[in-house]
Amino acid sequence: MVNQLNNQQLHSIQQILKNSVLCLMNDEHKIIPFEEVSRDLKEVLKTADCPNDDDAVKLLLNKAVKMTPYRRLQYYLD
Repeated sequence: MVNQLNNQQLHSIQQILKNSVLCLMNDEHKIIPFEEVSRDLKEVLKTADCPNDDDAVKLLLNKAVKMTPYRRLQYYLD
């Protein structure tokens, strides 16, 4: 999936994931609902002609949580 993304799409996904992690880490911020994170990720995946359904989002999150900076995203998979 990542191989099909251009730099701008990859950056957009990283920003979505980063913002979600920051909200999960900071008690002062409201946790972004999964539906919102999913919607934003689907929009980027759609522009890349990648699968953009719930399974694709879960696959992306499963791959992301394996990287240390994104481990807190496990919240959305539990």
